[in-house]
Amino acid sequence: MFWGTFFVCLSVVVAIMAMLGARHPSQPKWASSLMVQYVWGILIVGFIAIGIPLFLLSFKGDAPPITTQEYLLSLAAAAGTAILIKLLGIKKKLTAYAAGR
Repeated sequence: MFWGTFFVCLSVVVAIMAMLGARHPSQPKWASSLMVQYVWGILIVGFIAIGIPLFLLSFKGDAPPITTQEYLLSLAAAAGTAILIKLLGIKKKLTAYAAGR
């Protein structure tokens, strides 16, 4: 369960960072259109393709029982991602980027 949650959260963070880099007025090389389409996009889809089945596999009938530690780690990963997204101030940055162009 933890690894599924971790990979899904990681895909969200990578997607946000790629979006912020791609929309920056002085676009860095790692956020060029080619990199976003063929590197970061594939990485995001790969993380989601690994994360969701791992998460769902933990609820399968013959899977080992989920421990409290695993629940807490999954919750910490999700909460950490939510806090990181909030601290990044995405809406404010995107507004500033749009005004800068």
